[in-house]
Amino acid sequence: MPFRPSVVLSSMKVKVLFFGIAHDVTGFNQELAELGEGERVADIRRRYERRFPRLAELASSLVTAVNRA
Repeated sequence: MPFRPSVVLSSMKVKVLFFGIAHDVTGFNQELAELGEGERVADIRRRYERRFPRLAELASSLVTAVNRA
């Protein structure tokens, strides 16, 4: 089954990794984030864009990847 970013996940903590310009903007290598029941990975991304508006400006240059391991 191919990965679909719109898949709804159950509530969990996820490790968010920041590379390149995303690291420069946030100052983080990684951070744990809570993905609430019914939320999608895109919701976490929007939270970071609100927290760090420069990420929203760079959105077309950023990639989101999910490790399902």
